[in-house]
Amino acid sequence: MATEVERLIVTLEAQLGKYNADMNRAQGITNQKLAAMEGRFASFARSSSTSIGSIGVALGTLGTYLSAGQ
Repeated sequence: MATEVERLIVTLEAQLGKYNADMNRAQGITNQKLAAMEGRFASFARSSSTSIGSIGVALGTLGTYLSAGQ
């Protein structure tokens, strides 16, 4: 009986060790994917900001043109 309990304890410890290793691996993958998503979002934000700035300049130029023509 004691031997069986000891084997169960060893098995449980091994399974917990594997579980912890798997969770650490999953956390690493999650961190990598989140970093990639943050990078893509930052790139999108820069592109959007540039585009919006260009639209603002174009509208300002159009406004100047239209007010000069009146």
